[in-house]
Amino acid sequence: MTPNESHRHSTRSRPEWLNDVNRVRQGNIALCANALRTLGVATITEIAHYTELSRPTVKERLLTLVELGLARPAGLSTSTHASSGRPANQFAFNASAAFVVGVELSRHQERILVSDLEGKIVRRYHTDFTDLRSGEERFSHLMATLGGVFDDMSESHNTCLGIGLALPGIISLQSGVKMSPLFPDHEGIDIAERFSEHFQVPVVVENDIKSAALAETTIGVSRGMRTAGFVYTWHEMAAALVINGRLHRGFRNAAGEINLMRSVAPTDDQPEEWNNPHIALATFDRAVEGDEGAKQVMEGFLDKLARQLTGYILALDPEMVVLGGGLALNRYVADNVRRKVQEELRLPMDFRIETTKLGVDGPALGVLHLAFTSAIAEIFGEKNAAVPVPSFGLNRDTHAGDDPER
Repeated sequence: MTPNESHRHSTRSRPEWLNDVNRVRQGNIALCANALRTLGVATITEIAHYTELSRPTVKERLLTLVELGLARPAGLSTSTHASSGRPANQFAFNASAAFVVGVELSRHQERILVSDLEGKIVRRYHTDFTDLRSGEERFSHLMATLGGVFDDMSESHNTCLGIGLALPGIISLQSGVKMSPLFPDHEGIDIAERFSEHFQVPVVVENDIKSAALAETTIGVSRGMRTAGFVYTWHEMAAALVINGRLHRGFRNAAGEINLMRSVAPTDDQPEEWNNPHIALATFDRAVEGDEGAKQVMEGFLDKLARQLTGYILALDPEMVVLGGGLALNRYVADNVRRKVQEELRLPMDFRIETTKLGVDGPALGVLHLAFTSAIAEIFGEKNAAVPVPSFGLNRDTHAGDDPER
């Protein structure tokens, strides 16, 4: 038996509340659980006020939640109960009852984020690959890694509720990977079904750039925007667009894949510094320090990117465009891209171009959000899925050198 196969039996058995989700949803149990998720630590009176349920009803539902493992006693309140003069009992949502996983699989990296049920990142995993491998090798490695993640989490957070996978290429929500220049041997394969069958949990698969765009509009700098674009900062530009909170995929799920145009493909005579994100980043770092040679080498890089970005902005006219990827975190790149976009325009127009604040976690955060809201909807009902919106924490590592190459 292989390690991957043995993993299927290595995690804990499903907790009672997962085997009887309907029980959690009925009788206002989900309403009280979601109140705890929102309020944090709360008394029966506070939950009754929040939910507009009676105190006896809330007390009964909280006891059920404690029995199921979704809530826990949290000591006594510092204030006294109005009727008895005694400190009131407090309860807290048990965020460690389960966990959700978000994964980005790129050309040379594997990035995994693990969240508890409150949307707090509790574990991070990161693997670099110096050599190019087939899709089958990379997915097999990822399955083995996730098996280790499940084992790591099983003692403290019991069970996994879902996995989100952010992958490069054209992704169909119905049929899986439609086209993948990086992993052509997995074109036509339903990756979600494969992972779901293996780990026995729901799995959602999304394009990596679209995932990053979703992360920006839910917890990033474009949150609250009706139309917001996201651009992976590279001379072969890839982009995504969110309209009214929904990803625009296009008829063939290829919206934003500007990098597939022959006119933007790499050429044999382009500078060597353009061929690798890490080398390009080091060159731009020297440009920030005033190295004129570095500026000259990368000038054409920025010109090419700005032309693509200007066409994208004029075609779609979003309220904001967010520059993502490690290069976007370089001040020389961000400032000069903004300037060059203005130079490309025949008439002056005020376009808002911002830099991501999510560092290099955007794609993994985007699919983590998809898997998280789906899991919460499954447990507590659709209307409670997005309240409160998980932030997943914002003090994440934003070191540009960790940027994955698509």
